[in-house]
Amino acid sequence: MKYLEIKNINKDLINYDNFLSNDDCDFKTSLSICIIIKNEEKFIEKCIKSIINIADEIIIVDTGSTDKTLSILNSLKKMYGNKINVYHYAWDENFSKARNYAMKFATSEWILFIDADEEWNRHFEKEELYGFLSTIALNEITKKIAFALKIKDYGTDIMHMGIPRLFRNDKIKYFFGNVHEELRLKEESLTIIQLNFEIIHYGYAANIMKSKNKIKRNLSLLEKVREIEPDNLRWIYFFIRDGKDVIDYETVTNLVNKYIKKDIGSERFEDNVVDNKYTYAILKEFCNYSMKNGNIKVAKELVDMLSIMNKDDMDVFYYKTLLEIDQIRSMNNMLLKRVITYRKNNFENTNSYISSSGYHIDFLLAILLFNIGKYNDAKKYFRFLENKIKDDTINELVKIYNGMLESLGEKQK
Repeated sequence: MKYLEIKNINKDLINYDNFLSNDDCDFKTSLSICIIIKNEEKFIEKCIKSIINIADEIIIVDTGSTDKTLSILNSLKKMYGNKINVYHYAWDENFSKARNYAMKFATSEWILFIDADEEWNRHFEKEELYGFLSTIALNEITKKIAFALKIKDYGTDIMHMGIPRLFRNDKIKYFFGNVHEELRLKEESLTIIQLNFEIIHYGYAANIMKSKNKIKRNLSLLEKVREIEPDNLRWIYFFIRDGKDVIDYETVTNLVNKYIKKDIGSERFEDNVVDNKYTYAILKEFCNYSMKNGNIKVAKELVDMLSIMNKDDMDVFYYKTLLEIDQIRSMNNMLLKRVITYRKNNFENTNSYISSSGYHIDFLLAILLFNIGKYNDAKKYFRFLENKIKDDTINELVKIYNGMLESLGEKQK
């Protein structure tokens, strides 16, 4: 089965042989797709047309649209009939309550939530989805799990994983949280399994975020849920993540020190962080904040620790290498100052077997200027140095650098 990523399943909880054993399944199951909307005239038609053929019913909860959204829905209802059902909910700044309200009207065996600014990737046919759901429908373990779909941000290579969207309609699951709402299971923990089915997400493109003022809205709603669950690191993580362009570094530092460090008085993070599933993600965001704010000392400590916690994280590898590049750049600047000072103080010095005129020191200056990106200055030095030094290796390197600078000059024209 290509839609299941076994590596993300809790092996102690699920017996794969029993879970996926029904090869003779007749694919009889049903699916309710729920959508929470408000002023989604730009996306709602595309969203519904992408799911109309895989849903037995589409449950839409409108939280106060004032644009053409409801008019578009009326036209779609005329086209598709009773498969589309629209309900109204007075917006109370709580997405989870709106989701729970939508679930009350679901009559199918399975529930799938999709946002109005998303669409189902139609590369995946109904037969694939229903075949999978039918295969596992009678397994009792599905009461304790929810399935995450791949969510791809349109126009980027960003893929979000681990967000539960698909689950059995068993009346024991519910959403909690004003925003970035969490699917929960009454009195038990919920296991999330990643599937390969894909949703395409349009709403977090920069221009759409700005037009809807989603950042400001999200931060305000996260403040509300933090008042209810002040020690839940889930809400701290999303507050830091969503606010990366508006929250100041001091605020983030205080949050990390308060909620992540065991000993707030210690400056170090190593062996001083709480054991929580959101600790890694929060430290990773804080590392990004630290780098952007020039706190290289903290960023380096975090990168070293994160590399140990997850050596395969590409973002951490990127941060680590970026810090090393910055260190090399700083070293180049320091060396440049040192060479310039030496050249000034030893201009009349002829004590050399390489170049009595000190051209090999000028060669060092040219390389360092090139390394720090001062290409025009480097070009003047390298051109001056052509055939000035009786050293084949240096002369060959001068030619190579001149060639690179000429090529760079051509590209900039």
